Amino acid sequence: MKYLSKIVFIIFLSTLLLSCSQNDGNKEEDIQNINQEEFALKTIEIFEELTTTYFPKEDVKFVVVKDENGFLTAEYELTGKTKKEVQMGSFVKRSSGDDDGTTCDGKWSCGKAIYKCLENDRKALISVGACEASYTEYCVKCQD
Repeated sequence: MKYLSKIVFIIFLSTLLLSCSQNDGNKEEDIQNINQEEFALKTIEIFEELTTTYFPKEDVKFVVVKDENGFLTAEYELTGKTKKEVQMGSFVKRSSGDDDGTTCDGKWSCGKAIYKCLENDRKALISVGACEASYTEYCVKCQD
């Protein structure tokens, strides 16, 4: 009887620990899913900011894709008449130095960072996580 109670206790403890570790994994997945949903909504807000403040709606295109780690990344680029105007150099001075990225936290700051990329005839990539390694903000990087 003494051995039986020890075996039952060990089985109970093992089951409890196993279920706790599975719940922690589910919590991490839930947090990641919430962050991804929030990011998707943020990309739409940024698109609206870009198209109401800076560019015509028909000339801004964005695509949201998952990277190799399963995280969402959005790519914005100019098309149409606005892209041609930018390429012709209509009051645009190409600047460099944004290759490390710009950390932003909302539709205005992220929209402005994306605008700087687009006005220099570059694509803008935005992803979850600050450029310096924080997960509460976003990182905007310009690409050719």
